[in-house]
Amino acid sequence: MIENYTIDDFLGGKVKLYQPRDDGYRATSDSVLLAAAVNTNPNQCILEVGTGSGVVSCCINARVPGVRITAVEIQEKMAEYARYNFEKNKVNGEVIVSDIRKNFGYTGGSFDFVYCNPPFMIEDQICPNNVRDISRRESDCSLKEWIKYSVKYVKNNGIFVMINKADRITQIITALKSEDMPLIGDIKILPIYTKAQEGAKRVIVFARKGSKTPDTILPGIILNDENGRTKKAEEIMRMGQAL
Repeated sequence: MIENYTIDDFLGGKVKLYQPRDDGYRATSDSVLLAAAVNTNPNQCILEVGTGSGVVSCCINARVPGVRITAVEIQEKMAEYARYNFEKNKVNGEVIVSDIRKNFGYTGGSFDFVYCNPPFMIEDQICPNNVRDISRRESDCSLKEWIKYSVKYVKNNGIFVMINKADRITQIITALKSEDMPLIGDIKILPIYTKAQEGAKRVIVFARKGSKTPDTILPGIILNDENGRTKKAEEIMRMGQAL
């Protein structure tokens, strides 16, 4: 039973999200950007790894009603929020409490898209709030493991998508190309700039399983200019358009 929550609007009110007020991970613009990167259709089955309160999947569902979504979350407390949000936002799917490194009821190669927003804080200082700490800080499950076990569930010719800090792009590409991984190609890197005058702080990475297509750096997205949010960012954040 969820309690002590806020109700927050995403995509201009198309998504109503119940989130823990102060005891757990709260979604940011990263979640909406990741949702926009999953260019799926209602005939596909997709998987979110580490769903938290379910905002990414709820945003995808708002754009593509009827798509079948499976979400995996290691923390029961956050999974409760995700289940509640799936119900309230009429998501066609299920939320499973599991560690992605363990069997959660599906075989490898089961999904057309697999997407994730892994914890990216790497400092040693532990947050006293355990739920928030697990959600935000990279701990016993490394970034390489997140990628390895997420890609495992992608169908051949399916797509893996993730958002992370821009300064970890070398680690991401190294993990995708490591010897213990299946053939991965057609890697596309999309830089996300908070402002045009600044370096990218986030990247969205797309990778196709079983592809030999060369890799690409895409033109970046700028979120803000001197007048506030850019037109492109507004289309994504409020209107729910796909990238």
